[in-house]
Amino acid sequence: MGSDGDKETCGGCEKQFSLEELHEGQDKDEVKKCSVCVEVDKREPNIVWLDDTVKVTDAINDLQDEQFISIVCQQHYLARSGPLDVIFIGTEDSTVYVFDITTMGEAAFDNGLRSVLESQVPVKLMFDCRDESDTFT
Repeated sequence: MGSDGDKETCGGCEKQFSLEELHEGQDKDEVKKCSVCVEVDKREPNIVWLDDTVKVTDAINDLQDEQFISIVCQQHYLARSGPLDVIFIGTEDSTVYVFDITTMGEAAFDNGLRSVLESQVPVKLMFDCRDESDTFT
């Protein structure tokens, strides 16, 4: 942690802040952080495991109210041509819905997952979706 005059480096984002803008950690040995990094540290993801259609319906109702969602798919054996095992859908409030496709199969899609994936809203955020594209075609 470096100092630069009246400024000090945040232990989270490593940006420079005035001493008044940084917050002490709970332990005296913990680094000082800006208010944004303190709030990020407080966020614990809420993980919701979905392995039956009743849970899927409830999750779909929640997801339809979102503006943005992030999607990651996990194929069997991590191969682009393997069967789909799990779909992770994250929301802005740090909720992660884990759709167990291995257990539910096509029933997950028949109970609303397909409509969320195919609709224009919420906007879907994905990184390198080639695997997902191969799986869904």
